[in-house]
Amino acid sequence: MLNRPTQGIQSRNRVQYETTTEGRKIFREYWIHEWDGKGYDVNEHINDLDQAIKRARELGYDSDAEKLEQFKHSGN
Repeated sequence: MLNRPTQGIQSRNRVQYETTTEGRKIFREYWIHEWDGKGYDVNEHINDLDQAIKRARELGYDSDAEKLEQFKHSGN
């Protein structure tokens, strides 16, 4: 994996989930896309909820981690 720059990172991350007919949301994937326009371009797809939360926190995406935590409380 490329060394992650310390500044100038842009990101577009996505939490993918499915909603059951009962209205329950089920986690499917956390997609991390980061780039800096200077050669750094990373895509990660994480299907395990605990790993997704951990990785979001490692990268400083605390609001994503909080969104992901909500899936744990919905019985995922």
